Amino acid sequence: YTTIIKSIGILGISYTFFGLLSGWGFYFGLKIILLFGGLMFIHGFMRSRSLNYRKSFIHKVINLGVTIVLLSTIFMELVIFTGAFFNHSQGEDYLLILGAGIYEDRPCLELKNRLDRAIQIIEGDKPIKKIVLCGGKGAGKQYTEAYVMEKYLLSHGIDGDMLLKEEESTTTNENIIFAIKMIEDLDPDANIGLVSNYFHIYRAKWIAKKYGLNATGLPAKTPILIIPNHHVREYFAIIKCWFLNK
Repeated sequence: YTTIIKSIGILGISYTFFGLLSGWGFYFGLKIILLFGGLMFIHGFMRSRSLNYRKSFIHKVINLGVTIVLLSTIFMELVIFTGAFFNHSQGEDYLLILGAGIYEDRPCLELKNRLDRAIQIIEGDKPIKKIVLCGGKGAGKQYTEAYVMEKYLLSHGIDGDMLLKEEESTTTNENIIFAIKMIEDLDPDANIGLVSNYFHIYRAKWIAKKYGLNATGLPAKTPILIIPNHHVREYFAIIKCWFLNK
């Protein structure tokens, strides 16, 4: 058990530094992974060095906390996966692509996967009328996320007349609120599909439902290396939705 705990700690710390060296930025997910990894390493180290520590109250509290984290993580993963892959299609005619990071005028890999998923849908059997591209300009950015998405889709042969840019939002909540307003002005009876990476779909549908929109989730792939980072962030974001209604 001690070896497992220390190994988890080393993995968490190593993953954090890998993310930082890869240029991900020290965002919330990595901060939590580093904090948890450091705690697990110290916990394992103390277990291996001190019998008194093993008998202490703090040792019992940390073991209980680890158990709670493990069980709640399993539950949250079930929520994320069922929310992403158990969807009832309504014959979507509007796609709403949620924003993500950009590098200058290029989409990050998560956003690229969302755009490729949208292209796949457009080139399939569904008669898509419009695509709403959601995302404003982040701090220090020259372009909006919506502009970068439009540029990518146009370069892949998507008809520009299908594209609507929503360039004011900076959060998932704003993505959906502002996009709903645009769509209601054009087609209040539209059936909407939310396009995002699979880890993000449950929360996006939850927010949409909060505003009276029963949308279908259309999940895109998530790059393997960033799965832990995003799943940790999503764990807390979903809890925030449930308990703070935000």
